[in-house]
Amino acid sequence: MTGFKLNENGVHRGRRFCLGVNHYFYIMVYTRLLIVLLAGFCSLSAISQSDFENNGLTPGLRMGSNYSTWFGFSLRLNTDDLSGEVILTPETDRITLTGLLAIQENMEGSIDGISYFYGLGVHAGIQSNAVPLIGADAIAGVEYDMHSLPLLVSIDIKPALDLFGSDVGFNWNQGAITLRYALGQ
Repeated sequence: MTGFKLNENGVHRGRRFCLGVNHYFYIMVYTRLLIVLLAGFCSLSAISQSDFENNGLTPGLRMGSNYSTWFGFSLRLNTDDLSGEVILTPETDRITLTGLLAIQENMEGSIDGISYFYGLGVHAGIQSNAVPLIGADAIAGVEYDMHSLPLLVSIDIKPALDLFGSDVGFNWNQGAITLRYALGQ
């Protein structure tokens, strides 16, 4: 029979079979990130029923502009002129949670339902090398509200500035097309 044998201490060739410190760190960070995400969703759901019905909570799927950001999840609360948005973006080398506050205005023209938005926010996350990540974001885009369906389609550019982490600097490649479902309409 092929294989290896462990001694009474669980050691094979000088190595102990257990999770390393880095694995425990990943589990701890991902657990905390999940708790923060769930707390954000719960706080958004605690908004008064009249605001929910009039303005709409819109969860969505973001489809990114390149391989590392090819998908993400979005949850946005629309008010009369503002929108607050939480975006979860798992990338190939990091996972980030972004919070944005944007101003949204209707575009004057022949097509009803088109608006533009712009705003600022912050992001936090963890990189694949277990280094925490904190930064600032901006967003600008155009959105189309399909009045016959509870769907919204937007295209945006979301540059980010990583202020703390192993790769400090600008990140320009976070544009996306987002398809949202308007729960409150």
